[in-house]
Amino acid sequence: MSGEMIQLVAMAGLFLVITIVGSVALYRAGRPGWWLPILFMVLLIGWPLLRQALGW
Repeated sequence: MSGEMIQLVAMAGLFLVITIVGSVALYRAGRPGWWLPILFMVLLIGWPLLRQALGW
């Protein structure tokens, strides 16, 4: 595995952990909108994959 791939996987993992920790913290604090970081993450990751699948 190349160094760039390791860096990409590490950054993606860090982004995922920060998003989950933030959502859990908002949920435990009783704040509305705790699901917004998860929605943002899904759109950020899913939108390019959807465009690629549809051939846009």
